[in-house]
Amino acid sequence: MEKIVKKRVGIIVDSTSVSKQLGDLISLSKQSDNYEITSLVINNIVRKRSNIALQISSYIRRRGIKKFLDNAFFRIVCKVESTVVKRISKLNKFFSITQLNKKDFVTIVVKPLISKSGLVYRYNKEDIKRIKELDLDLLIRGGSGILRGEILDVCSNGVISFHHADNDINRGGPPGFWEVYEKIPRTGFIIQRLKNELDGG
Repeated sequence: MEKIVKKRVGIIVDSTSVSKQLGDLISLSKQSDNYEITSLVINNIVRKRSNIALQISSYIRRRGIKKFLDNAFFRIVCKVESTVVKRISKLNKFFSITQLNKKDFVTIVVKPLISKSGLVYRYNKEDIKRIKELDLDLLIRGGSGILRGEILDVCSNGVISFHHADNDINRGGPPGFWEVYEKIPRTGFIIQRLKNELDGG
């Protein structure tokens, strides 16, 4: 019988501390006969510390006071909800963090070129070359940023990303909100192959 060659998959992450959900995906992948997660591509992101008051005033100038208050209120609601969820025994691990062991993967550290908005991530030629040398069939976006440029074509099957909600019904966050608001009895999700156009995959 011919041996099945497993597809080689890598995950782009911001650190070896990942969400429970990403940790579960990696654990479950060990049971697959079709693919294996062989590599971690870790974004080396230097977060600049800046004055909170300056950040707030800059945000208000750009987006307006109403948007700032909406955002602040939403963050408070999220904090309260996460505190409540952690007290429910069936859900208390939902926000937990999984620590990955670098020794379990081929690991490279790259430095994304981040746009002024902080939203779009691109990679320089040298990092693209190093990622290509991993000889992966697929990359999974498990970190920050909207990926653009050569990174999207570095693997034969591209880069995939998980998106909350079903784009045919609604787009945009927060996850699960519109389904509850519209009294839709279920929610969906998208596994999307990324392209340079936002939500165009």
